[in-house]
Amino acid sequence: MDTSSAEPALPLDDSTSADNSTSAEDVEEVEIEVVDEPRRADFQEKVRRLRQVLRDRGIQSALISSVPNFFWLTSGGRNYVSLYTQQGVASMFVDADRVVLVTSNIEAERITAEELAGLGSIQVFAKPWFWDDSAHLNRLMTLGRGFKPEPDTGDILAPRFAELRATLTPFEVGKYRVLARQCGELLGEVARGLRRGVTEREVAGAVAGACYSRGIHPIVLLVGADERMDKWRHSLPTAQVAKSRLLITLSGRRHGLIASLTRVVHFGALPPDSPLRHKHTAVTYVDSVAIASTCIGATSDAIMARIQRAYEERGFRNEWLHHHQGGATGYRTREWKAEPGVRYYVGSPQAFAWNPSIAGTRSEDTILVVGGGGEGGVGSGGGGSEGGRDGGGEAACPEILTATPDWPMIRHVVDGVEVLRPDVLEILD
Repeated sequence: MDTSSAEPALPLDDSTSADNSTSAEDVEEVEIEVVDEPRRADFQEKVRRLRQVLRDRGIQSALISSVPNFFWLTSGGRNYVSLYTQQGVASMFVDADRVVLVTSNIEAERITAEELAGLGSIQVFAKPWFWDDSAHLNRLMTLGRGFKPEPDTGDILAPRFAELRATLTPFEVGKYRVLARQCGELLGEVARGLRRGVTEREVAGAVAGACYSRGIHPIVLLVGADERMDKWRHSLPTAQVAKSRLLITLSGRRHGLIASLTRVVHFGALPPDSPLRHKHTAVTYVDSVAIASTCIGATSDAIMARIQRAYEERGFRNEWLHHHQGGATGYRTREWKAEPGVRYYVGSPQAFAWNPSIAGTRSEDTILVVGGGGEGGVGSGGGGSEGGRDGGGEAACPEILTATPDWPMIRHVVDGVEVLRPDVLEILD
C-alpha cells in the first residue's frame, strides 16, 4: 500500500462546520506502533486481490462498508457499533494506489488504534460527525478523483466479494480453527452443567457468558426445551423450563469468521425406542451424508440431492422442506445455502455448516474442506484426533472444526468413510 502522498488531516474543529469542499487528500497517515506481521500480510493480500477485481472490471475505486466485507478486507477489524446493522460506521476506500479508512471523527482514533491494530501505516479521513449525506458523497467523489466509488454491496461488486470471501487464506484458517474449537468446547462445558428445571433463557445466558469471556459474539443463539423443540426450527430463548430435553444452537463470531454448531441434551437416560432416539439417529445420518459429500469439486445441487435421498432412506422424506439444510459459511452464517437446481462449487480451503433437522432435533457442525482429501474417517469430538480428523495421512475431506471434547458420538458409514456425529448427551439425575 503506497502511503507516501498522504497530506495532513482536515482539522476537526468548529472551523469545518461551514466548509466541506476541502481536498480529498486531506487524509492523515497514522503509524500504528505494534505491527502484527501475519495479519498485515493477510491484509495486504486482501488488498491485492481486491485491486485485481477492480482492474479486471474497469472500476476506479471501491468503498467497503458492509460488516462482513470490512471484516474480510481488514483481516478481522470491526466497523460497527450497534450489533443491529449490516452497514458499519466506518468504510475502507480502495483504489489502485490508496487504501483509506473513512469514518467520523467520533470513531477514527478508536478504530485505528483497536480494530486496525497490527496493519502498520493507515491513511485515515475523519469526517465531522455532523456532515449530511450530500457532503459525505461530495467527499467520496473527490476521494475517487471524480468517480463515485463502487459500493461493495451493489450489483457489480457484491458477487465478487462473495467469491473473495469464499476461499480462506492461511491466516483465516488458523483463526477459524481456534474460534471453532473454542465454540465446541464452551458449548460442551455449559451443557454438562445443566440440570432439569433450567430455563431456556438461563441456558442462553450461560452460553453467551462463555462466549463473551472468550471474545466471541453469539450472533445466533437458539435454545428450545421439550415441546418447543418439536414445534419450532428456530427456538428463540424464552422463560420455558426444561423438563426433559434441550436443543442448543450457537453461531459464534470472532474476527468476522462464524462457527456454528448444535447440541442436544436429555435429562435422564434416553430410552432406545424413544422418538428422539429414532429422529436423532436419522438426522445425524443425513448430516453424515452431507459432510461426506462435501469434497473439492462437488456441487451444491448434487449434495442437496444426496441430502434429500438420505432423508427418504431414513423414513423422513419431506422433512427437508421445513428448513434449509445449510451450506457454505465464513463471514456470513451462510454464504450460500444448498437448494435444488442451484449450483455452487466446493473449493479449498472453504468452510461449510450443514444443518439438517427433523422436528425435535438437528445436527450441525462447522467443517473445513482443505487439501486434496484422503482416506480415513471424519470425526467430531470424543472419538477423533485433533481438529476432528482421523486415519492419518492426508487431510480427511472434510475436517470437523467445532468438535466438542468427550461428547457421545454416533457412527455412520457413508461411501466407505466413517463419519462421527454428536449424539444426544444424557445428563443423569
